[in-house]
Amino acid sequence: MLRIVVPDLGIRVRDYLADTAKHPGAHHRQMFDARSLVHMLQGAGFPAPEVRTFSSSRISEIAEIELACRRSESLYVEATK
Repeated sequence: MLRIVVPDLGIRVRDYLADTAKHPGAHHRQMFDARSLVHMLQGAGFPAPEVRTFSSSRISEIAEIELACRRSESLYVEATK
C-alpha cells in the first residue's frame, strides 16, 4: 500500500484563476493534480490508484499520522501492487 499526499495543483490553479489566494509552492520542485498523479502511478505499475480524502484510507492507523493542517490544500492518492 502506498499513500501519497502532495499539494494539490488543481486547488492552486483554481485559486489563482479566481484570484482568491496566492500559493507560491516554493518548496516543491514538481506539482500534481489528481489526473497526473494517478497517471504517474499507473506508469509505475500500480494498476488502480484511488484518489482519497483526508482521513479516508485503507490504512487503519491513518488518523495517527494525518496532518489536519494540510487538509484543505492536499491531494491524497493510494495505490497497491
